[in-house]
Formats: sequence, C-alpha cells, structure tokens
Amino acid sequence: DNLGTSKSVDNPFLMPMIDYMIAQCKNCNIIQFNNGLHGWHLNTEQYKEYLDKTVSWILEKYPEKKLILALTTPLREKEDISKIAERNSIVIERNGAMLEIAEKYGLKVNDLYSQIADKPELYSTDGVHLTDEGYEVLAKHTISVFRKE
Repeated sequence: DNLGTSKSVDNPFLMPMIDYMIAQCKNCNIIQFNNGLHGWHLNTEQYKEYLDKTVSWILEKYPEKKLILALTTPLREKEDISKIAERNSIVIERNGAMLEIAEKYGLKVNDLYSQIADKPELYSTDGVHLTDEGYEVLAKHTISVFRKE
C-alpha cells in the first residue's frame, strides 16, 4: 500500500493522513517513510526539526511496526534531464537530515537516491518523476531492503 501526498512534514494534516493509511493496513508490519520533495518553504534545520517530530510520532504511535526511512531521489533539470537540478542541493541536505534522524533512532535507511543518481534515462521529462522502468528499479531495490528486515 502507498500514501502519496504533497503534504510536507510541517503540515498538520500529514499525521492524520498517516493514521488513516495505517488503519487500513492491518497486516503490514513495515512502514517506509519519505518526505523530501515538498515543503520548499522550510530551510534544512526546520525540515529536520519537523522530520524528527514526525519520525518520533510514528515510532511512539506504531511501536509494533518496523520503520524504515527512505532517502529522496535526485532532481533533474526539466529542460535537460541529463543534468542534476540546482535545487537538488536541497535534496542532498534533506537526505543528510534523514540520515541523522535514522542514526538518532537506530533506523534502517533505504537509499533510493543512489539507485538512480547516475541514471537520467529513468526519469520522465519533468525531471522529478520516473519512467515505469525507473519505478521498477526502485521497487526491486525496496523489496530487497524489506526482505532483509
């Protein structure tokens, strides 16, 4: 199951959405959380603060479930997907914050970033979303991470 939303970690409706999703997943024992491409109004420190609050809340609310944090995929230039976007520096900073939070709580990290960082051909023309093949690459990698857990 998947919850896709543009709500960033500071949005007061994100946690109720997570609750709603998990309430429907009675048999799932792993939660993978990623939230790095939204909330551009937040600087890295603000992002990290809200990310910490969200991760802490998930751990407290769902202690019986395994939580895995996922790194955000790179951004590419819309006009030329062979080039990394300037805004990708924010993705790298946020991934660093995600790694720090994972270390703080002893959580596993699913490194989606490195899986496609050097594969622009897996991107659609908007530089953000992937092709079907790109999503398949990430899905296979994620399945291997989950199986280890």
